Amino acid sequence: MYDKIKNNVLFNEIRRMCRLLSKYDKSSFNSAANDDEMSRLEQTASFKIPEELKEIYRIADGSQILGRTAHIYSLSNVGCKLKDIPDEYVVFGEIVGDGEKLCFHENTGEIVTIHDGRVFRYSVRGFLEYCVDQCMDGFFMSKVDMAACLDLRSDILQTIQKIYNLKSVTIGELADKFLQAGDADKEVMMFDLPIIIRAAIFGSLENAMCVEFLNYLKNKDEVIADNLIRGMRRRAIDNYFNRERKFLDDSNASFPWNLKQIREIYNFNDEGMCYQNAGVVNTYDSFENIIKEASFNRIGERKLFDKKIGITYLYDVYTNVRYAGNMNNIKLKG
Repeated sequence: MYDKIKNNVLFNEIRRMCRLLSKYDKSSFNSAANDDEMSRLEQTASFKIPEELKEIYRIADGSQILGRTAHIYSLSNVGCKLKDIPDEYVVFGEIVGDGEKLCFHENTGEIVTIHDGRVFRYSVRGFLEYCVDQCMDGFFMSKVDMAACLDLRSDILQTIQKIYNLKSVTIGELADKFLQAGDADKEVMMFDLPIIIRAAIFGSLENAMCVEFLNYLKNKDEVIADNLIRGMRRRAIDNYFNRERKFLDDSNASFPWNLKQIREIYNFNDEGMCYQNAGVVNTYDSFENIIKEASFNRIGERKLFDKKIGITYLYDVYTNVRYAGNMNNIKLKG
């Protein structure tokens, strides 16, 4: 049985962290949904929303968390049929920014993610912990003053304090410490570190060592193991687009972006370049109009989603774990 109170506290804490990180990466949270709205959707679409997910919708009917980190669809878009998603799964969001979808099973209510045709066991709690982890990385990467974090939950504050003190430590020193530690100490060490440092450590190790540690985590908890990989994937995507901005600064690029895509990569808004990380880049037709992908939900309504630049990997990040956080492992589908 899920812990309703802990999930609610975690989600509200994520919202507070996202507000503090508002100049680092964009987030938005819609107003709450009510039980009548959820009941109407269940009756018309013939599925039951898992209770733990309903608790999230009672706080916000749709949310975008730190740019491409996570997107929970509003109720009006829950259940749209998307390619590569089996019919028995109901899509309610996406994470990482490379096409991984958040879903629940229409009969059992089991929460999973689906990426490149593979189904991963998941949970709302695992999703919330993934988002907290991404926010921690945001604090490490951004310039939020420590004093602004003091009213966060005590365990989250302590973790932020730890990662703020790591900027002078070399990756070589940490990699040596990781190699000398036992499995349990490796786990504590990994999840005390910002994601960008985890990725750098993994990139400096032999792949067999990385796979061995991942298997240790899987045997303990598959959700924790997958969150480790998801976090590094998301960091690699951010780093890829951050590097692309530098290429564009030098009148160069690794992809033939049009002007609107360049605006998204730079995160220009009406006030200029506002956010540190690159935006979620849309695809456009020859007239620079966003291309829409049509989907029909379970009651026959046609929905249109912005089509995004597709991201894939040169090496599978679950068998080549050391590449999970490496931006050079990313390629675009176009």
